[in-house]
Amino acid sequence: RTQVPWIPGDNMRFAISAGGLGAAVFALLVHSAAANTPATKGVHPDQITLYSGPGDFDCADGSGKISMAQVNDEYCDCSDGSDEPGTSACQNGKFWCKNFQHRGLYLFSSRVNDGVCDCCDGSDEHNGVAVCEDRCAEEGREIREALVKKIDLLEQGILKRPEYVERATSFKQGIETRTAELTKTIQETEEKMNEKQKTIDELQKVVDGEKEARAPEEGEKRRSVEVRQKLRQDVRDARRAHELAVKHQLEEVARAAQLVKDAEQAPPQGEGGG
Repeated sequence: RTQVPWIPGDNMRFAISAGGLGAAVFALLVHSAAANTPATKGVHPDQITLYSGPGDFDCADGSGKISMAQVNDEYCDCSDGSDEPGTSACQNGKFWCKNFQHRGLYLFSSRVNDGVCDCCDGSDEHNGVAVCEDRCAEEGREIREALVKKIDLLEQGILKRPEYVERATSFKQGIETRTAELTKTIQETEEKMNEKQKTIDELQKVVDGEKEARAPEEGEKRRSVEVRQKLRQDVRDARRAHELAVKHQLEEVARAAQLVKDAEQAPPQGEGGG
């Protein structure tokens, strides 16, 4: 039993023993299909112009130039395999599955015409040996439906954007107005507290004068002490009340400022987007 050697350019993936008629017929069918492989078979759409038209074909890595008839002829002429995008002749070649109605993808050239339907559209098995059904519509349905929903949400968001902008602008103006009102209230409160402090200081002077004038009398002394203690307590109470009022108003201003910031940074979303 003699062995038939591998011949570059033939699509034979195994040696054919002498007398192996079935294997020989298979190899001839594969080779015949490969000879009719279009130059653009397995080519990404962005590179179609490089594989069509008259003239020569330039290897993608610049390693050489060949005639267009040598593209997809089952012989690896370019060192980068770019001349055989639709066959398995080059170990480093890549085959592009179009996969209409699904996602396109690249396959290693070794998976082209290997009897296994790798592309959902079956385009990787074009030598007629393997019969592949187009599964792209079914497999891509879920992805397409999700994409349609996403597009619908984006369209709704675009339609609602002017409304959101108007509402955000109105809300911002309201917060700015409220902030100005609170700021004015704080200023007025501080002015009133300053006036009360002046009154307290004047009363303290009166108390001190009365204390000095009536120092000999114990009863008046006790009264003076009680009055001063009361005044001091009033001062503490007034200051505490002022501090609490100012703290509350400052917190309200901070919250209002945060709402303005959140409203300005919030991205527009559709009604279904949360």
